[in-house]
Amino acid sequence: MNGGFNLIAAKTLLNRGVHCITWGDDMGYRKGMFFSRQVYKDIMWPWHKRAADLAHRCRAFVEMHVDGNINAIMDLVVEAGIDAINDVGPGGNVDLAQLKERYRDRITLHGGLSRFTSRMS
Repeated sequence: MNGGFNLIAAKTLLNRGVHCITWGDDMGYRKGMFFSRQVYKDIMWPWHKRAADLAHRCRAFVEMHVDGNINAIMDLVVEAGIDAINDVGPGGNVDLAQLKERYRDRITLHGGLSRFTSRMS
């Protein structure tokens, strides 16, 4: 993760009046995470929290692009203050109904379509 770079870019954009910052952190695949929950918590989470806090102080939103099944860290993503995640859906082996039930209005789930929709009968 490029936490320092993302934070500097976020400050620049927020100072210029954007209403949402975003970045991509593909952290998983269909069966789970690329790394452990502890690695996320120790290394990446602090940067996500700092970026979210900065954006919220500027009355802006934070959206993070993730691919794959990040169920193991979803509570930490919400705790960091991320407002929305995309690309969430069945292609990443994510149960949208379960996530919505658990996190309700604490995070927006952006996505939800399988990339294989055109191949379905």
